[in-house]
Order: sequence, then structure tokens, then C-alpha cells
Amino acid sequence: MRDKKFFSLLVALIVGIFIGGVLMSILSMRASRVYLEIVKTNYKQEQEMLGDQLWKSGKLSEAAVHYSNVVQAISGADMKSLSPDHAWSFGFPFTAIILNEIKNKADVSGRGRAFDEGVARGKLGMVLESLGRNDEAQREYSSAAKLTGMNEIDRVKKFIIGLNAK
Repeated sequence: MRDKKFFSLLVALIVGIFIGGVLMSILSMRASRVYLEIVKTNYKQEQEMLGDQLWKSGKLSEAAVHYSNVVQAISGADMKSLSPDHAWSFGFPFTAIILNEIKNKADVSGRGRAFDEGVARGKLGMVLESLGRNDEAQREYSSAAKLTGMNEIDRVKKFIIGLNAK
């Protein structure tokens, strides 16, 4: 009799934990969708403000880039990563915990993030140079060289050209 009561209690506990996990996952999915909409709205507003500032200061080509980002944020074109249906599934809360641990242990020094920023600055430098904005391009190349650890602008340029060739 005592074993039967203990077994019943154990089953009820396991079922309760399972149901609680399912409910938390459902709530998390809904909260995540709302959060993505907030991120999209903030991104749109930030890009619009930057576009307005650049337009007023006469930097029209730069303003056009920011306004293009606003259009994409509103229309959803090319913004699949911010779509609520992209990666938000029932298992996402559990996956997020694992991914967060991997991220925290993978780049403890921050070197990977710095390298990514360096590559982005190198690409920006290439575009600016192509537009004839050489002073701005040189500043971006210098930052890229420091961030990537390449230390030479020519090495950064060759690296970026190699990335874009793939």
C-alpha cells in the first residue's frame, strides 16, 4: 500500500513537471515573438533617426542606406532572421540555454567578436574606397587591421577580397 502511494505521488510529480515545462515553453514562445517585434521596431526607429540626421547634414548616400534598412524592417524583405517563425519553436527555450553556454565559453576573450567587427569594417572600407571616399576608407581599414590582428592595411584588403571571391 505504501509503495503504491509513493509510486502515485512520483508519477504525479513527473507529470506536473512535464506539464509545467510545456506551459513555460508555450509562454516563452509567445514572449519571444513579442520581443522580436520590439527589436524590429527599435531597429526601424534607430535607422530612421540616423537617416534623418544624415539627410539634414547633406550626406544623402549614407541616408539612403539607413532609409533602405527602414523599408526592409517594415516590409520584412530580407529580414528572415527577425521573423517570429524563423527559429522560435517549442524547443527554443531549451536550445537557447545550450546555445548561450556555448557562446559564453567559445569567445571568452572577445577576440572573435573583435575579428567580426574588423571584417565588417574592412568590407565597409572597400565600399567607401570604391565610392571615392578614401579618407573614410583608410580610417575603416586602420580599425580593421587592429581588430583582426593583421596590423597591415594591405593584408586586410587582400583578406576581404578573398572573402568576397567565395
